[in-house]
Amino acid sequence: MAVGFEETLWVNFKLFGLAPLTMIFMGIQMFYVFRQCEELSKEKQSNNENN
Repeated sequence: MAVGFEETLWVNFKLFGLAPLTMIFMGIQMFYVFRQCEELSKEKQSNNENN
């Protein structure tokens, strides 16, 4: 546990602070990965059409 903080404050931070931040981070990562996959798919299609 963090030194100098009450246990209830630390538990509330971990429950209501870190969990939503993790979900937001996951959403941003999913958007980024999806966008990269679309770009790779378009590149593969253009390479297949040129061959």
